[in-house]
Amino acid sequence: MRPTKKLISLILFIILEILSFVSCGLMIAICVLPCLFTMVNEAGGGQGPSDFGAFSWYFKGEKHRYENMKAGFRFLQFMLVTSTIAVTLCPILAILGYVFKKVRLVAGFSIIGAAIFFGIFTFAYFYCSIDYVVDKGNSFIFKTAPTGITFKGKMLRFSLLPFLFYGIDIVLFLLGSMVLIHKFYEPRPIIVRQVSEEDSESDGVPE
Repeated sequence: MRPTKKLISLILFIILEILSFVSCGLMIAICVLPCLFTMVNEAGGGQGPSDFGAFSWYFKGEKHRYENMKAGFRFLQFMLVTSTIAVTLCPILAILGYVFKKVRLVAGFSIIGAAIFFGIFTFAYFYCSIDYVVDKGNSFIFKTAPTGITFKGKMLRFSLLPFLFYGIDIVLFLLGSMVLIHKFYEPRPIIVRQVSEEDSESDGVPE
């Protein structure tokens, strides 16, 4: 690999690594903060939205634990946690695959696999949002809605998370591809021709 191409490749790899580490922080924050869904409800005369996170939900500043959940939302929780772990491991695998030739293929394909898995999670998240609206507000989280709260499908607030998830997925695909196509520098062997004394004498004798 030429020095210029090698430098460009290294710069692109560093940029993707930075984006992947940022993605790790964002996914961890999404697991902790109540930002998966925000829904306006009719409790208390329509006062205030309900904010739903991965493991708890908030209404009027009060934190509540999930109870009586539907299987679909449990699956979404599992996918979120697993995807977060995968996204966290990807930049570490990328560094190993970029530095050590022996693990390049394993690291690269593992990152691509994580990107595919993350794409499945993104689809599941998007499907839950669509299903909520199409189902006229019947909660996709609870089997029975909490007392005093009636969810309305048209009141699901627009979220930028799907676009964020698609962006993270693209970063993972590019990072995995970058590791797979990375070429290691291998110095060319120097061929030294050994000339024997007989050859040197014969070369010096005119015909």
